[in-house]
Amino acid sequence: MPTSKHSTQNTSAALANRFEQVAFYVPPVVPDLLPNEPDSLLNLLPFKAVFLPLRVEFAQWGNSDPTEEDPETLTLYWNGREVRTLIWTAPVQPDELFIEVPVGFLSEGQHRLHYQV
Repeated sequence: MPTSKHSTQNTSAALANRFEQVAFYVPPVVPDLLPNEPDSLLNLLPFKAVFLPLRVEFAQWGNSDPTEEDPETLTLYWNGREVRTLIWTAPVQPDELFIEVPVGFLSEGQHRLHYQV
């Protein structure tokens, strides 16, 4: 069945909007994590990783347009405790999208990591 140009444009706009919403929910990346192995615990860190700050990287979220009047923030939480908040008043650069978790947060056991933009 043929579609009109207007319909195709609306579909493209809807897909772009959906992509921005999905991008917002991209989990953070911890480069030091060991590869997950079958029949093993998931998301393990090597022992040596707990002696240095742990880098956590984030994907750029959609609709980003920070200004002096309307800044954007990213806050990282570790087991519900705030680790750090980054604030932008100018366009966010890709090399700024990370936070280092201080060693004091890195104890043995399972941890819950989340962030808010």
